Amino acid sequence: MLATPRRGRESDVKPEQGISDPGAPTLDGAVRTLTKHAGRGDEPGVQAAVDRLLVDDGWSLDSVVSEVLAGVQRGVGVRWQTGEWTIAREHAATATIDAALTRLDGTPPASDETTTLALVCAEGEWHTTPAYMAATLFRRHGWRVVFLGASVPPGDLKRELRTVRPAFVAISCTYPLALSGAARTAAVARQLDIPTIGGGHAFGTNAGRAHHLGLDGWAPSVAEASRTLARWVVESPASGGDSARRADIESLRPLEDLESLEERWAATVEDALPDLTATLPSSFPADRRLDRQTRQDLVDLLHAAQLTGICEDPTLFAEHARWLRTLSAAAGLRPDAVYPSIDILRDHAGRTGLADRDVEPLRPEASATTNEEGLAEDLAAVARELVAAGDVETTLQRIVDLAVATIDGCDHAGLSLVVQGHLETPAQSDPVPEALDRLQDRTRQGPCLDAIRDEEVYETGDLASERRWPSFATQAVEETAVRSVLAIRLFVEDDTLGALNLYAASRDAFDDHDRTIASIFAAHASVALHAVSREHHLAEALDTRDVIGQAKGIIMAREGVDEQAAFQLLRVASSRTHTKLRELAARIARGEP
Repeated sequence: MLATPRRGRESDVKPEQGISDPGAPTLDGAVRTLTKHAGRGDEPGVQAAVDRLLVDDGWSLDSVVSEVLAGVQRGVGVRWQTGEWTIAREHAATATIDAALTRLDGTPPASDETTTLALVCAEGEWHTTPAYMAATLFRRHGWRVVFLGASVPPGDLKRELRTVRPAFVAISCTYPLALSGAARTAAVARQLDIPTIGGGHAFGTNAGRAHHLGLDGWAPSVAEASRTLARWVVESPASGGDSARRADIESLRPLEDLESLEERWAATVEDALPDLTATLPSSFPADRRLDRQTRQDLVDLLHAAQLTGICEDPTLFAEHARWLRTLSAAAGLRPDAVYPSIDILRDHAGRTGLADRDVEPLRPEASATTNEEGLAEDLAAVARELVAAGDVETTLQRIVDLAVATIDGCDHAGLSLVVQGHLETPAQSDPVPEALDRLQDRTRQGPCLDAIRDEEVYETGDLASERRWPSFATQAVEETAVRSVLAIRLFVEDDTLGALNLYAASRDAFDDHDRTIASIFAAHASVALHAVSREHHLAEALDTRDVIGQAKGIIMAREGVDEQAAFQLLRVASSRTHTKLRELAARIARGEP
């Protein structure tokens, strides 16, 4: 259930921990140290490093689990995805994390009055380490946790829940295609009148996917989930109580027969095979059939399309397509075959009985395939929308959000401005761009600075071997998972407005197609930003950033979460209450409820 790393509550962390004490380990340093030991399968080294954090450096157990070990686990996954580590090495590293968790999970037995929580991975989900972390932290929050482990078939789950009789079921899911299994897991609990709450990377950053998949709730962290469950102890959630929710649950009926769905997806792949080999001969040579894994990748695209339709969340399909491109590149295959394959699968889907709802996410406007002209028109419309909005904050945030959503391979995006000789980040998709701007500001070098200074596009395929900005590149590799950077100057005539920066965890993430789309986007973003900046001083946006920073700090202290989680909670609250992010942040900074 740990979607992002969390910082422990202030009361759990000694004042000298972190950057306030130059001699104490930073989070990045702790993650790097443990990752080195984990990568070697050095279990004693991981254990010793954890002990030093707890005993010598005063880190709380919550911080070590939810922040350090979670950071190591995510980095392990990225290294496997990008081909840096083999699957054997990934398994060995994960085993060291699990061993550390086993030692840490020594909470005394709960009392008879403690509420029982069953924690299970979604059916089809085999990544147990995030769930194991969640179980450890739930026990720290006072719950009696029955950890049911990896993928549990519905029949076995029902029998176990009848035996355990938990008050709630928590469902962990990190692999998006296992969300269909999360729906089936939730259906079993619903039959037994047990409320369910979900968490993990696959559920996204808000409650939307969980709601459409039939769960009663969603939480971005164990701390938030614990607070929600505590409320449910007093007042149960209204499971299936409204017509919209009942309609959502009815729409899940096809998922109950996943085997039949998979047969239809496989039939679509077979039907499309002649066109795939003819249209993309370098990726699918005509003199051989598609190998098993490639067939499964194509079936998975259809699976992602169906989940996208059910969840009514187009970002789900886009995320899976980008993930598959990165994986293909790491395996030495052609990542540029993914989107043309989507077009071909769409054309053949109707012949094999797939419903319109399953096919819709495959359409060009939903999957953002290779139509530069169509995307240019879309971006022109967005530029007009941004100019009409006339709000600096909305404009800048919309730019970076759209960049991540539409540019293939882009994991993070940010806008950078040079203000009084220093880099400022008035808008970002998450905390990563601002951290890299601070690093460039500190080292006085980097692709963003050069893009602004030299009026050019700067790109690096692999920061680990980058020689143009040695200090920046070395520290960026040590402190983040980013390996590829694409920095594009934003300007109108002679006015430099800043730079649009795109970041990716994979090496050589941006190809010619991505650069073309990014250039189109940057041109429209420049026009929109320039038009708005004539009526609004950019200082207002920077003041907004300061207010948001104050609000994030308050949320971090109050909720016991890290910067990224605080930022996400702020954005979710802004969306839920229909309040501008700046206004909500100002209220929090003033101490208003």
